[in-house]
Amino acid sequence: MSSTSGGRNLIPYVLGGVAVLAVLAVIVVSVSGSEDGGDQTAAVEVVGTALPPYSGGSDAALGAPIPEAFGTDFDDSEVEITADGTPKAIIFLAHWCSFCQSEVAEMTSYVDDGGTFPDGVDIVSVSTSVDSVRGNYPPSSWLEDEGWPYPVMRDDSSGTVSVAYGMAGTPFWVFVDADGNVSERVSGQQGIGAITAAMERVAPGAAATDAEAEAPAGE
Repeated sequence: MSSTSGGRNLIPYVLGGVAVLAVLAVIVVSVSGSEDGGDQTAAVEVVGTALPPYSGGSDAALGAPIPEAFGTDFDDSEVEITADGTPKAIIFLAHWCSFCQSEVAEMTSYVDDGGTFPDGVDIVSVSTSVDSVRGNYPPSSWLEDEGWPYPVMRDDSSGTVSVAYGMAGTPFWVFVDADGNVSERVSGQQGIGAITAAMERVAPGAAATDAEAEAPAGE
């Protein structure tokens, strides 16, 4: 009788040991998955006032100075987004976003086929909202396989840069004039025509060109 009772007393310990091993197995799988593809997020620094969240319609951020961001790409090279006197087209990308995938593929194909965007405007991208359990992971491999020709800043795991720019959905575009102020923000896939038009609005000389086109003949 005592022998049977002792065996029963061991059951909770055995079950507890199995539970602990199961938890450890989950932890090992999670850590292994997060390391697949290297470090996909990295520390960033944001300086300045964050832009209000984008909600479409009349954008409260128009004319506001951009927060400056400092980070690194997938090779740990420095990437900066600053008010350095050069207009910018900033695109925020999520690897699992099908519209981001289409935007990247279209832009890359366009450039590969000899297409060009307006001169004097820097295109820079931010990889954000990284999730190792969602599709098309890791973003570093995705962008490399696509032949993405533009600098990529890795956002941190909290999305610090995307929050500072008021991102609402992906892809998310922020067009910046030469003074470092927001000219336009838009969410969703844009396509080559809309991207080019937005860049022309902040491109150096665009205003002068428009004025000349509107001036009466002989002036």
